[in-house]
Amino acid sequence: MRKRRMRDRIGAPATILGPGARLRGTLEGAGPFLVAGAVTGDADIEGALTLADGGRWTGTIHADDVILAGEFDGELLARGRIEILATARVRGRVVGHGIAISEGAVVEAELQSMGEAGVVRFDERRQG
Repeated sequence: MRKRRMRDRIGAPATILGPGARLRGTLEGAGPFLVAGAVTGDADIEGALTLADGGRWTGTIHADDVILAGEFDGELLARGRIEILATARVRGRVVGHGIAISEGAVVEAELQSMGEAGVVRFDERRQG
């Protein structure tokens, strides 16, 4: 059975920055990351990064695949796909090999899709 969303394929996150946690600086590593707290700084992730609803990121993100559900302000450069969910608030520059934006997301950013699919919009029908 084919999984429709990146979130379905990623599985449980290996590294979590929980709600209320704050990080200033550079985040580097491999494997999936889940950020539910606040980050001011840059990331270089070999793997997927999820910015959860309620999470905030100010800075630059380099990662394989990225799911944005929280607030992002900066530059996002994904080597793979980007999903911007309905709860997301995005400002800055977003570049990936495919960008999907859910109805309800607020995007005030320059979008650049390097893949053939371009930027697509979708209606999030499932919870979680």
